[in-house]
Amino acid sequence: MSKPTSIRAAGWPAFCWAAAGLAAALVAASPRAFAFRSDPRSSARSATETKTETIPYISVKKQDPSLGAGSSKTVQTGKPGLAKVTYSVVTEGDAAPIRDEVSRVILRKPVAEVIKEGSRPTYALRGRLASRGGIGGRRAYQMTATGYSAHGGPGIGSRGSSGLPAGFSMVAVDPRIIPMGTRLYIEGYGYAVAGDTGSAIRGLRIDLGQDSLNGARRVGRRHVVVHVLD
Repeated sequence: MSKPTSIRAAGWPAFCWAAAGLAAALVAASPRAFAFRSDPRSSARSATETKTETIPYISVKKQDPSLGAGSSKTVQTGKPGLAKVTYSVVTEGDAAPIRDEVSRVILRKPVAEVIKEGSRPTYALRGRLASRGGIGGRRAYQMTATGYSAHGGPGIGSRGSSGLPAGFSMVAVDPRIIPMGTRLYIEGYGYAVAGDTGSAIRGLRIDLGQDSLNGARRVGRRHVVVHVLD
């Protein structure tokens, strides 16, 4: 009479097949729960991109005692630089591209802008006269300035009403405010003599003499402090 077969020996293959069937059924019922997560960059595409970019310039400010406080002058114009930049660009699906800088070659260095700022003290003005006086305690006026030249057109002679030659360092004033022949120092212009008058020069107005028409145009219309030296 033969020995009965062991239950474990007989049932193990069947158990394995049953377990495999159960796993297959679960995967079929819920494929997302058992989906293998692939490398998120597996479908990504990479490329290189080279472009020319502008390098902004900086502004350098320097104190200048020859200019009155509150005034400034640009002595060097700033210029942007250029650089050739290479990027590694990775794209995947609808996601925004990822850019990483790989290299940068400077094609042109930027040129800094240089601005001189006035550091010479000026004086607070009250009415016509400076409240603390001008140079050496003398009078000072805050006036509206324009420019003119002997080459400005008809009606402008080569000499002022005082007989002095028209040009740089001779200015037109209202003689009721500043008498003819008065020596002046005008901030942003320099030393001058009151040597001319004008129909439009009334009250706190001053016309700054220039040697050319272009120079007169560059003056424009500005506020200046006029120091009376006499």
